[in-house]
Amino acid sequence: MILMLKNIDSLNNTVRAVFIEYGIDCEVNFLYSQYPDRSDLQCNELLKYKNLDSLNNLTKQLKKSLLKLDEVGECEIEKDLFINITLSNKFLEKFINHWSLNTENFYQSLKERKSKKILIDYGGPNIGKALHVGHLRSLSIGRSLYKMNELVGNSVLSDIHLGDWGMPVAYMIALIEKDKVDLDNISYTELEEIYPRSVKYAEEDDDFYKEAKRVALELNKESERYMQYWNQISSISIQYIKTTLEAIDHSFDLWKGESTVNKIIPPMIEELIKEKKVIENDGAKVANINIDPPILIEKSDGSSLYMTTDLATLVEREEEGFDEIIYVVDNRQKNHFKQLFECVNYFSFSEAKLIHVGFGTINGEDGKPLKTRDGDVYKLDKLFNDVSRKLSTKETPEESAGKLINNILTFSDLVSNRNTDYKFDIEKFTDTNGKTAIYLDYTYARGTKVCEDLQEINKEKEEYTNISITNSIERELVITALKFKYFLDMSVLNNEPHHVANYTYDLARKINVLYEDQKLTELPWEEASPKLILLKISLLVLKTGMESMGITPVGKI
Repeated sequence: MILMLKNIDSLNNTVRAVFIEYGIDCEVNFLYSQYPDRSDLQCNELLKYKNLDSLNNLTKQLKKSLLKLDEVGECEIEKDLFINITLSNKFLEKFINHWSLNTENFYQSLKERKSKKILIDYGGPNIGKALHVGHLRSLSIGRSLYKMNELVGNSVLSDIHLGDWGMPVAYMIALIEKDKVDLDNISYTELEEIYPRSVKYAEEDDDFYKEAKRVALELNKESERYMQYWNQISSISIQYIKTTLEAIDHSFDLWKGESTVNKIIPPMIEELIKEKKVIENDGAKVANINIDPPILIEKSDGSSLYMTTDLATLVEREEEGFDEIIYVVDNRQKNHFKQLFECVNYFSFSEAKLIHVGFGTINGEDGKPLKTRDGDVYKLDKLFNDVSRKLSTKETPEESAGKLINNILTFSDLVSNRNTDYKFDIEKFTDTNGKTAIYLDYTYARGTKVCEDLQEINKEKEEYTNISITNSIERELVITALKFKYFLDMSVLNNEPHHVANYTYDLARKINVLYEDQKLTELPWEEASPKLILLKISLLVLKTGMESMGITPVGKI
């Protein structure tokens, strides 16, 4: 990990210059201190040279050189090995005042020097099926990675990548024909009941199963009759999915699916057979890779699999020249993506860096994946309504409720490491004082109100333009605000939004200390005005952090 404070190269350069003077040639990086009560920054490079004869002289020279810098307030070299730096108030004031003069300076400080073109594949609902809590983590994590990558300057596209082809659709069409279902006059609720019934028929009735297999083969040939059914199912499903996702503030750049690449698959397989990268095995076609069990590319009856459509999708995506393609899919699909990436590498299908961002499950009280009391799938619609009813007991203004529901569902997901399971606890997630979205919203709303009150009280007085650090509370808040870039980069680099989520909570706590402990509205204007600027900048950082997670700050609660 490297220090994510820009304009601090002087520290690294000064240490490196002294190192070179003593015959040491190595990279130097300062990190945020693990012990913030003792110092702001630390550098542990000297550990590698603890047996150096001239170590004592080196550290004396190092301390002398560092203390000459405007950035350095205090410098201690613990045991001649650990360089601890306390940044000067002068430097911190200069840094934060640069943001206050023009907020664009803040946004520019977040950008990376070299941007990347990234596609994020997430959500992945199936047509004809309900959106449920199992989709929530993919949606929350995917959207946050999208927004965080945008914030650091990357060019990002999102693709919902619908499950809209293959046997699940064939099952539905076969039952629609069997029961003579009128798709012109059907609700989505009625439509989503068809799939589980069709699966049950296929399990119990061999003739129905054979008919569904025939439908699937005809669908692959884009039979006019079955394509009409498919178009109707898709149209009804996509409208429902869009409406549901809009309610929790989700949208996508691309609405592609498995059907998009249907025509790519036959020539793709034919070319791979010619290149002897795919071979026959008991009538099926498998990747010619020495792996047990073999990686199946096409079934013996000619039907495709998820592997087939995923490979074809990458063939299509390669034309766009992405630097990275990120799949946000739960950890249970880990083996699938391992095999997919092995095939892509062997087939030379993509130059992009392929990343599987896995995640754990949302569990109920029993520690198992969250379901309804009846044991049914917990639909997103129901989850949304349950949270809404809970908020109705907290006297939440109606105009804020929709945003708050999204915020609650999103933050409660992102605050946990994505690789872990977590228990859905509606009481905990709607608490106004815990590590919750509501706490962030209250902090932002209250802070905004304090700013408005201060400006109204002193509307005829001249506003100060510079922040002056006068106490430890202000200093700690400035340091925390400066750390946003570090945690943002940590989240982007590791595809782990929880770094930003936990950071925003820490920042919110320190903002609350500023306006509660300092009692800004009671201070004389000459004292209050610089603190007002600091509060505004801190709220800007908080708002940006929240928005990077897909959370919309609520102005009034």
